Amino acid sequence: MYGAIVGITVYVVGYLVTYATAASAVNRAVQGNVRLTDAGAASAPAWKAVGWVFYDAHLVGTRLPDVSGHVDFVGLSGVQFLYLVPPLFLLAAGGIVAYLARVDDPKAGVQAGLTIAIGYLLFAIIGAILVSFVGIQPDLLRAAVVAGIVYPVACGAIGGGLVGVLRADRREIIGTPLS
Repeated sequence: MYGAIVGITVYVVGYLVTYATAASAVNRAVQGNVRLTDAGAASAPAWKAVGWVFYDAHLVGTRLPDVSGHVDFVGLSGVQFLYLVPPLFLLAAGGIVAYLARVDDPKAGVQAGLTIAIGYLLFAIIGAILVSFVGIQPDLLRAAVVAGIVYPVACGAIGGGLVGVLRADRREIIGTPLS
């Protein structure tokens, strides 16, 4: 139950942190790049351009119309620190779900942490569609698979597993089940 809600929440918070820290840099990068201006990116609303960066921070890549390959909006904007946002936030989310589920062993923690992928996947797909603009869009398949499944499954499981380890150690030390 907690997993889907926490997955959705961490997606939204991750996007908002990306917006707060990168919106002006993204705008400068788009305005100063002839290739992007010619593709129509300069007239994109800021929230959509920040969305391209958010997906690039998940290693999804953004496509321009009539251009092969992906554009690295994170690199163009000079906000490489955003590559840390998805894994760190998803690690924390997996840990939060495991804590809320009161797991007391690593296996249960991993299982609890995995559940964040449900909500995150849904929003990763919807978000990729919403940030599309005049043919500029994140690769939808990669958004679903990499951003929606790989990142939350891997990071959520690790975060949940870590909480399971910590709570199991605590249980062993105090000798009673944790509540």
